[in-house]
Formats: sequence, C-alpha cells, structure tokens
Amino acid sequence: MGRVISANISEETFKVTRQIDQYDSKTRQRIIDSITESTKAVYTDVLTNIPRGATGNLGKGVKMDVNVRQRYISGVVSSKAPHGHLVEFGTEPRYWYKTVAHPKGPVALVIYRGVMPKHPFMKPAIEKERPRIESRLREAVNRV
Repeated sequence: MGRVISANISEETFKVTRQIDQYDSKTRQRIIDSITESTKAVYTDVLTNIPRGATGNLGKGVKMDVNVRQRYISGVVSSKAPHGHLVEFGTEPRYWYKTVAHPKGPVALVIYRGVMPKHPFMKPAIEKERPRIESRLREAVNRV
C-alpha cells in the first residue's frame, strides 16, 4: 500500500512542466535541468532526514527519477520500502491476531503492537524545495 505525497505547485509552474514541447530547445533544456536539480535536492534532503533503523531498508528503498517525455517532465522521489508510508504518516494502535491450537480447542491471541508515531521525511523535503522549484522554472522560462 503506497501513498502519494506531492508538492502543491502553482498553476504557472504546472503548465511549464506539462507543456515543455512549446518551448525552444534551449529553454526546454533549462526546464529539464531545473527539474533535475530540484529533484536531486529533494532526494538528498530525504536521505539526510530519513529515520535510520537497524537494517537501513527505508533509506535503501529511496529512489529518484526524472521523467522527460515529449510534452511533459516530472521529477519523482519515492520510497520502495513497504513500510515507508507507515513511518511518514504514523499508525493508529496496531494489533496482531493469531489463532493457535490448544488441547481444549483453538485459542485466539491478540497482541498489541503499539502506535507508530509519524516521522515525516518526504513531505518536509518537498515543501522545503517547492519555492526553489518555482523560482528555477520561472528563471528558466524567462531567461533571454
């Protein structure tokens, strides 16, 4: 089960990333460079602030990708770790249920596993970079 965390960018910025085919090649390259730079910044910030467990699997699962298509571009930082969303958002009280054999018949075990407090590592990195993404793209498009 994964969850999506996205930056709430301005309409102007969104249009730039979704209509890159309308720009000349130099402007298009500046847009690609801007998105790549900002995506790297988010990736680095996530790796810096991610909680470190005994295995390090949460950090090992973080990946970065810049998708450039003819009409649009997007930068993605994601966690492939199956527990990433639980760390980011926290959990409600968790219980583990198991039925075990007993001489007098099956017995249900209920084990309380606690509450996992949220430890956001993705959203703060995105929000920190959001103004810079918009600024970089504005500069890339308006440069003469």
